[in-house]
Amino acid sequence: MDSDIDISTARPNDFASLFEANTAIELVCFNGQKAAGMFEDLVLAEHTELRSDRQFETLPSTSPAYASMPFEEKLANWSIVLRRA
Repeated sequence: MDSDIDISTARPNDFASLFEANTAIELVCFNGQKAAGMFEDLVLAEHTELRSDRQFETLPSTSPAYASMPFEEKLANWSIVLRRA
């Protein structure tokens, strides 16, 4: 559960190196608001240059715990991944 994540102990992966080694990455999708917020706080706050030439999309969580949105609506939102592939 997102509520179980302790942001004070979270350590991000090395996205700067990932993007440097994989310059074709143009779209980064997040599985829910918590993932997007953590990326913003832990990665982009320190590496603002990673914003250039990339699109960031926060998509609805696929977790069954996020049941306020029907599956069909989640699927429609997530189809951005297929459209960009």
